[in-house]
Amino acid sequence: MSASAILDIGFVYVGSWTNDASRPHKATWIRQQSGLYAFIIGDSVMYLGATAFLDKRLRHYSRLAFTNVSGEPREVHRKISSCIKQGIEVAVAARIHPNAPMENLSHELGKLVKEINPIWNAMTEGNFSTQRLSK
Repeated sequence: MSASAILDIGFVYVGSWTNDASRPHKATWIRQQSGLYAFIIGDSVMYLGATAFLDKRLRHYSRLAFTNVSGEPREVHRKISSCIKQGIEVAVAARIHPNAPMENLSHELGKLVKEINPIWNAMTEGNFSTQRLSK
């Protein structure tokens, strides 16, 4: 499934990382919202995730990809940082699921990951099923 197909199933462009000052988590419509998110390069969906708080999750990605904080960045954080250093934009799209229980989001995420097979999901430890989801 291409990035344009993701938009056709209800994902909406949030913003993008183009440098270490980019802050896609500042989009007001995702604040305190649960849902699914996608990282996109060109027309390829690179990563899919689910969270109870989209703004907090995206801020977390920005922090670990671009700053020296305690804790080891995961592979997806390193990929975002590497792309930006090479001048490659990483776009972010999200689909809000208000008040959805995490088990519903996890189920939806699992179906989409299986269908789309994003390369960065395949590289993360344990794939999506053991990914730490925000509560």
